[in-house]
Amino acid sequence: MIEYGSDKRVLLIGASVRALAFAAIRAGWYPRCADLFADRDLQAWAPVTRIQRSQYPEGLIRWLRKSEVAAPVLYTGRLERYIRVLAEIQKAWPLWANPATVARAVRDPAQLARAAIQAGLPFPEWSRSPEGLPRDGTWLAKTESGVLRWYGQHLRGQVRYYQRYIPGMPASAAFLADGRSCFWLGATQQLLGCRWLQAREFQWCGNLGPLRCAAPLAERLRRLGETLTSYFGLRGVFGVDFVLQDETPWLVEINPRYPASLEVLELASAWPWFSAHAAVFMADEQSSPLRQFSCQRGPLMTGGDSCCVGKAILYAPFALQFRLRYIAEIGPILTPAGLLSDIAIADVPHEDAFIPGRYPILTILARGKDWTDTLNRLKQAASQVYTALKYRSD
Repeated sequence: MIEYGSDKRVLLIGASVRALAFAAIRAGWYPRCADLFADRDLQAWAPVTRIQRSQYPEGLIRWLRKSEVAAPVLYTGRLERYIRVLAEIQKAWPLWANPATVARAVRDPAQLARAAIQAGLPFPEWSRSPEGLPRDGTWLAKTESGVLRWYGQHLRGQVRYYQRYIPGMPASAAFLADGRSCFWLGATQQLLGCRWLQAREFQWCGNLGPLRCAAPLAERLRRLGETLTSYFGLRGVFGVDFVLQDETPWLVEINPRYPASLEVLELASAWPWFSAHAAVFMADEQSSPLRQFSCQRGPLMTGGDSCCVGKAILYAPFALQFRLRYIAEIGPILTPAGLLSDIAIADVPHEDAFIPGRYPILTILARGKDWTDTLNRLKQAASQVYTALKYRSD
């Protein structure tokens, strides 16, 4: 009988798996990957196959079948939207992530609202129908492809539900759970809809952290994580997006898998959380890896004396051809060893790759003494990239 994980091989799938692959490598694991980009920095460190967009996500299943590797599967890149694909994968491979039933449940606003109430926290008013809703942009339309303000316009694609807009700071929290109990890993501030990154309104384009969390907020986030874990049976590392308003987190959504925002906390702390994630799925019913991890980890990250790390995703303002030599002086390419300089680039396309307009170009990572310093470093590096690609794209 195969003991999955004994040879430390893992199969990683999703839209973009570079950050997860680097986390696995830092923890001593050997990933084999499939995503939409197969970027050069990932290709330098792990076997990776590019899945054509026309074949996504079903092409991931075909890749798993051809891989012929007896190893657990982890998903990322919002693959939780494809419930049928997850259900098919978990029938044939050990899934070191939350299963299709959980992925479906955490996307249901009715269940999210009930869980938030159990945690004693607010949840934004929502509706499955636009009938009777104000058409002044104070409500949002949540679609499969993103979020946008609703003014009564006809929207192409399926609107999952409508939700009242809550002003405040967009943020993310990361947790480690075993289906019963939960450990809060830390929080970050989200970058959403940043014009300096050519992002659309509400489009995710990065995180900065760790977020400073005073005692009241820290306690509410702990309580939220514990409640979500018990309500949905969440296991492993998962993420929660929320809006912070007057030290109160308004729950927005749950990411039932290793979240992209966690890379910021990993680079700031050098803690291999992938090992803790794997331990949850390798443990038997009698062991308690969560308790062992919490004892080893010590105090939660609250942004007190640690440096600040940020990541920013640059989107193409127009179609362009990528050439690394135009931006090579901005900073080195990130490796699994971590952020060894104050600026680095990641998710780097191959030379002469065609980038359609509005698609991601690459990621910039920065380390600064505080939030303002880190954000300024990101903005400066982003400006340099856009200037180089705009005026030297011939």
